[in-house]
Amino acid sequence: MVRIRIGDDERELEWEEWERRVREGRVPPDALVQLDAVTGETYVPARTLESYQSLRNEAALAWQSGFQASPPPIATALLVGFNVRVWWLARLPNPATWFDVNLSNWTAPILEDGESWRTLTMGLLHLEAPHIAMNMLWLAYTGWNLERALGRRNLLLLYGASVVGGSLLSMFMSPEARSLGASGGVFGLIAAAVVFGFLRPELLPERGRRVFGLALLPYLVVMFTSGLTNEGIDNWSHFGGLLTGGALALVLDPEPLQRLPRWNTAWRLGIVGVGAALLVALGVTGPRITPLAPHQVVEAHQSTADPAEPPAAPRPEPPPEALAWKAPAGWRLGVTATGEAGLASPSPRGDRAWSAREYRWDSPRTVESRAEEWTRRVRDVFTGAEVGAPEPATFAGRPGLTVGATLPNDVTVRWWGTTRGRYGVEAVWQAEGAHEEHLRPLRDRLVASVEWGDPLPLAEARAQYALNPKGVRVRAALAAALADVGETDEALALYAEVIAAEPTEPSWVIARLRVLTGRPDAVPDPDAVFADALATHPTSEVVLAVADALSAAGRQSTADGLVERAWVEFPGERTLRRARRARGMPTAIDEATDLPAHLVVDPRTGRRLPGEAIAALTAAPLDLATAEAWGTARAALRADLAEEVRSALVDDPRDAVAPLLVLQHGAPPADADAARAGLLEDLRSLARGSRVAWVPDDLVPDLSVPFLAERIVP
Repeated sequence: MVRIRIGDDERELEWEEWERRVREGRVPPDALVQLDAVTGETYVPARTLESYQSLRNEAALAWQSGFQASPPPIATALLVGFNVRVWWLARLPNPATWFDVNLSNWTAPILEDGESWRTLTMGLLHLEAPHIAMNMLWLAYTGWNLERALGRRNLLLLYGASVVGGSLLSMFMSPEARSLGASGGVFGLIAAAVVFGFLRPELLPERGRRVFGLALLPYLVVMFTSGLTNEGIDNWSHFGGLLTGGALALVLDPEPLQRLPRWNTAWRLGIVGVGAALLVALGVTGPRITPLAPHQVVEAHQSTADPAEPPAAPRPEPPPEALAWKAPAGWRLGVTATGEAGLASPSPRGDRAWSAREYRWDSPRTVESRAEEWTRRVRDVFTGAEVGAPEPATFAGRPGLTVGATLPNDVTVRWWGTTRGRYGVEAVWQAEGAHEEHLRPLRDRLVASVEWGDPLPLAEARAQYALNPKGVRVRAALAAALADVGETDEALALYAEVIAAEPTEPSWVIARLRVLTGRPDAVPDPDAVFADALATHPTSEVVLAVADALSAAGRQSTADGLVERAWVEFPGERTLRRARRARGMPTAIDEATDLPAHLVVDPRTGRRLPGEAIAALTAAPLDLATAEAWGTARAALRADLAEEVRSALVDDPRDAVAPLLVLQHGAPPADADAARAGLLEDLRSLARGSRVAWVPDDLVPDLSVPFLAERIVP
């Protein structure tokens, strides 16, 4: 039992009540106290008692006195006032646009252009009145209480750090969205108030406990949960601010109750220093840490960059692709300056784009030819563009080429490419010249992200072959897929197996010949393969496949001779007729003999050949020797006729009609008037720049002259 005398008031207290009153400062130091075990029957001043000194915390009592005195919330008022004034200013059209473009939290300009101040200034921007009203109400409420509890400087640090923490988390976790608002800072203050209430319950008076700790926790949970259920809410910013504010509340002390001298000052300087270093690092290393994502994910998260608009509808699941590549998260669908569809940066500071694509062509291509085509296209579209020479490069895990160009508007464009037979992968990077070097790490990361597996037809064919390696059609399908990607040796080996299994099936022979069309040097003796195909499967389809292979090998006259001999063997056959028209070869059939009309007459005079000469046509074998002989004779005749045309154009253009008609029809035509009319139209087409298949290439420049047609065929 403790007896206490304060003035004329004297009372007896239980020991627990004595301790509680001392801690709460309700026993002044000069109060007279009597404890039987310590003072006997004597009253002594309370300050002389050791138990009193150990229980009374002058710093805590000073803090409580200041907290209950409710000093003016100057820092809170400044924060609220400044936010409201910025919001009012942003109601004007020009400032609103400038604020939105330059101050909002936006991943692309922060990491690509070093505008790291956006992580702080985004807390000054708000949308409509309800947005700022809700944030400012909570800022005023929690800010005032925290300012009383932790002090003005701690409050400002908590708020600013929470805004930045929320911005950073939002920037990396939802880079496709642009965000603004003080919500991250507000959530940080609420979290700090909750943490403070749990850490220092003994300091708070009864009324103070209603605004800290457990009393605020339900509001924090409800606010955060409601954000999760509403579209257009930047929940990552809320979460980042919450974590930052809660963490700082663990280390920042009320000013009179610092754990060590200058404890708060050390923490504040350290946090400000780390934050400043972090923002500088963002500006310097941004291209190296820009988040990348598969391009399908980036395309599916298209954002209008306007937080007020709802997000785009989700896209259907894309089909599987052999080509995998990444793009900067937050970029949008766009087109490069050279016309490739891809993704473009939303940054307002530059003209940046990135594109990667798999191609499939009708015939095998080389990467050198693709580089030349791209270079030519750039020079055609951009007069004055500076295009560099192709350079070797490893691209998509394969040897390739890269070409760089600088466009007249100081935009740099770089192309990468590699090919596999009829397939290829190409990528294009574009950036403004002033930022090209700064953005190079981002460019290199994007190029390194391109991965190219087997094209889907080959992948499917391999899967089927793994299930049924003995199937003839399965092996043929795999051979065709291998041939398409330029794996000629494997394709020919499989076709050899297939032909051996089904020697009477011409489609396997044709398929093998088509492989040789792309790689005539793939076998030691291609003529043996050609001869075997003609001997075992003498069909028009096989003949045309052999002719295509011969053309690819540079033996055009032999190919033409083979097609000519085949027209005798299969007169009028549709597939052969189409092929002859494409080659500019005559297709008329003599009604009396059912043979090619131009072969049963003398090509110079048009007189009919004797019977033995006509019989020799059908007696000639359908083989390479005949093809070479017929092709040589045909090429010699066409060369002589072309020379006659050139001479006539110099002397009298009308004399060119006869040799031109023989070039077109293979012999003097039976209907001269109709032939002349057709010749006139063809010559006019040449003058317009169109291709006419029957005209020899070396004669095209001589005949592609305006109004020459009317001089030749008056």
